Amino acid sequence: MIKRLTITVIALFALSQPAFAKWYLLLPTSYGGDLSHVAPLSDWQHWAAFDNASECENERMKVVESALKQSANERDRAVGMLITQAECVTATDPRLSDK
Repeated sequence: MIKRLTITVIALFALSQPAFAKWYLLLPTSYGGDLSHVAPLSDWQHWAAFDNASECENERMKVVESALKQSANERDRAVGMLITQAECVTATDPRLSDK
């Protein structure tokens, strides 16, 4: 149910974006190795670019699933939990600009 709701929300958002808009899969970045302090979206790692929201969301789910499987130690589990916050955003998302 949550997966369907997420895809529905992304699809509705995608309809409001220009047809040429690129989608980016961004992975959270922490400050100075402190995994409890996530950097602003504009500082996140650009993992990949896509032509539409559904491609981006499919890749996001794969990345999150893979990260959660990597649980050899406490640090790996913490990184995996951080990656679960990965987001798909359009290239025009105002949160990407440095302020």
